[in-house]
Amino acid sequence: MSISEDFYGIPESDPGLYASRNIDAIARRWDSKAAQWDSDLDNTSCHLNVGDAYGGFIELGRLLVLDRQKLCSKGSLVDLGCGTGAVLAEFSAHFDNSIGIDISQDMLNVAESKNIRDAQWHLEDVFEGDWSGRRHAAVLSRGILLSHYGEDLARLLIAQ
Repeated sequence: MSISEDFYGIPESDPGLYASRNIDAIARRWDSKAAQWDSDLDNTSCHLNVGDAYGGFIELGRLLVLDRQKLCSKGSLVDLGCGTGAVLAEFSAHFDNSIGIDISQDMLNVAESKNIRDAQWHLEDVFEGDWSGRRHAAVLSRGILLSHYGEDLARLLIAQ
C-alpha cells in the first residue's frame, strides 16, 4: 500500500495527471485530503514531514521574510497551492495582505475558517489566474511547482 493510500485512502498521484493539467481531477484529489491535511502536517511521522521538510520550509521562509521586512510589510504575499492556508497563517502578519490560490474548494474552505488577517482566497488554476498580472512583495509555493507540475511547467509559472 502506498503512502497516499495509507493516509488518504486514494492511490499515489499519477505524474501524467499533473502533466496533462487535468484540473478537475487534481482538484478532486486535493478535496479528498482537505479534512485531515492540517492534522497530517502536525504529525511528525507523516510523509509530509520527512526530514522536517515542512518545518524547514517555514524556517527558511521566516528568515527570508525577516531579511526583507520593509519590502514585505508594504505588499502582498501570494501562496500558490495554498491548501488549508497553513503557510499564509505563518507569514501573513509580515505582509500588508495575503492571497491564497488553490484549485480545491475543500482546502480553501478550511483556509477561510482560520480567519487569517487580510487574507483573500481564490479558487483558480495557478497557471490561469490573474494573480501574475499584479505586483506582489513575495510569492511562495510549498510543493506544487516541482513535485506536482515538474521543472518545465515550474519554469513557465516562474516566468509569468
